[in-house]
Amino acid sequence: MNLGNVLVRPAKIAEFQKILDFYEENQSENLSSREPAQLFKIIQEKKAFIIVNQEDEIVAAGCIFEYLNGDYREGGATVVSSRYQGFHFQNILIGVRFLHEEVLNPDYKIFFSTVFESSPSSIHNLKTSGFVQKSPDENVKQWKSFEESKPRRYYELSRSKGRKLAGYLLELEENSLLTRKKDSATINLSFDLYILKGPGRKILEAFK
Repeated sequence: MNLGNVLVRPAKIAEFQKILDFYEENQSENLSSREPAQLFKIIQEKKAFIIVNQEDEIVAAGCIFEYLNGDYREGGATVVSSRYQGFHFQNILIGVRFLHEEVLNPDYKIFFSTVFESSPSSIHNLKTSGFVQKSPDENVKQWKSFEESKPRRYYELSRSKGRKLAGYLLELEENSLLTRKKDSATINLSFDLYILKGPGRKILEAFK
């Protein structure tokens, strides 16, 4: 069974309400809530990325959040709708966000993500993308809660490991048919991203 075509691209301002609705429809205990004003700012800055199907419905989303004057960048608010889980969209969005910052905004110091312990699949995806679990520093603790009542893990992605994701994205662009393991369903993936075009692409190819 083929589920059609999906496209990875930056979100547009005109899609703000659509993105809010997507997060609301896919809310879970493992997803930290974000203020609408914060999400609007992220979309304005072209740091929100979505995956849409051929009907232009959002099927996955993820954002880049900045803290401490941009020294810390978080890959967060990552959600994949249930029908499209199993195609590694979370890993794809991790690669897209890290490499977007590495190519266009490389002046950051730390790229991190946090995940609740009640979400083993998200933990697995972070690890397979190269993230390493660490103890959060005092800065991170100002922005994220690590209460014992709802344990949360903190992960960082180093530049050396993160840059290896460039090969992953370039390979996906060449081999765009994805197959889901549990039921052999397939989907056709494509990208509309600056980092895969012109000067951005040359930087990615150098990272491989």
